[in-house]
Amino acid sequence: EGADAVRVILKGLSAKLATRLPEMINAITFCLVAKGAILHVSEFRRKGWALPTLGTPGGGGALEVEGMVPFWMDPSVRGGAVPNGLFLDGIVVLTGPNTAGKSTIMRSVCAVSLLGNCGLAVPAS
Repeated sequence: EGADAVRVILKGLSAKLATRLPEMINAITFCLVAKGAILHVSEFRRKGWALPTLGTPGGGGALEVEGMVPFWMDPSVRGGAVPNGLFLDGIVVLTGPNTAGKSTIMRSVCAVSLLGNCGLAVPAS
């Protein structure tokens, strides 16, 4: 008998909320985006990341990065990430022995490029 009363109340609440579903989804999406932005700012301040300087459209396409570190490593930790500088203009072939850091450099370059083009802080100086 109590379960039936609860079921009736929940069905009524569900019907009322169904008309507000688009607004609720938009509010939840906004909250998630805002939380992501807050976390990004807090992380870039903690790790000392920088805001990028982007070139002009059609201005050559070269990529120059100073003090680039892997985004998953904290450069302030002793024995942690070693900052790297990089200048790319054209096609590049990256070679080296196993465990030399080729994949780390590529992931870091991709993170810097993606974050920078999105207008976010990058793991570099």
